[in-house]
Amino acid sequence: MLASTGLGLHHSGVQVGSTEYAFGGHNDDGTGIFEVRPRAAPGAEFRESIPLGECVYSAAEVREIVRAMGVAWPGAGYNLLTRNCNHFADQLCRRLTGVGSPPWVNRLAGVGAAFKWALPEGFDTPMAAPVVPDEMRPERDAARDGGGGRLPYEGS
Repeated sequence: MLASTGLGLHHSGVQVGSTEYAFGGHNDDGTGIFEVRPRAAPGAEFRESIPLGECVYSAAEVREIVRAMGVAWPGAGYNLLTRNCNHFADQLCRRLTGVGSPPWVNRLAGVGAAFKWALPEGFDTPMAAPVVPDEMRPERDAARDGGGGRLPYEGS
């Protein structure tokens, strides 16, 4: 129903070669950027790929760009409305290709931010991120979900 209005709750990651880079929230000091196999982000259901251009960087250069971005994208800085996985994917795409995500991908977050006063307190905290590897979740959440995530991005 939301899709027909140009709104929706979407998870975004950026696939470069055989790696997908994404961003999620946690309460630790480290980066919120993580990497997974393409189309396999934990807790997300793959819907579609949106080609945004060709990346002219080598795999090593992409890893270095993502590693450098990690400082500016801490997991504790995640906010469902103002700094989510879609914001990260847009910025990484712009850095790699010069082209950002289509506006509809994160439109609902903008609407939510405009009406935050009407939303429950705390729903947009770092741990509200529905798509993060288990290593970024508190143990109680990982046990509930059954595991399966990948480690946060460390630039290896």
